Amino acid sequence: SPILLLEHCGQPIKTNMPSRASDCQDTILGMFNRLYNAKFIQRSIHRRNILVQPGPLTHLPAERSLDNPSYRIIDFGR
Repeated sequence: SPILLLEHCGQPIKTNMPSRASDCQDTILGMFNRLYNAKFIQRSIHRRNILVQPGPLTHLPAERSLDNPSYRIIDFGR
């Protein structure tokens, strides 16, 4: 039977970008490029639809930090 799986994906990025803002922007731009190349369309490109969480995600949660963030793009339902 169908299930609904929920995952905590972080917090919306803030207007005051981290000190490595260019790295952050390059990472997020790369994510949007990969989505575009795979023919996915995200019609609501806003800061509120980009989440950040401590990383790397391959580490245990207690070992993660925002020094190595992970980003998620959300809200593909529009």
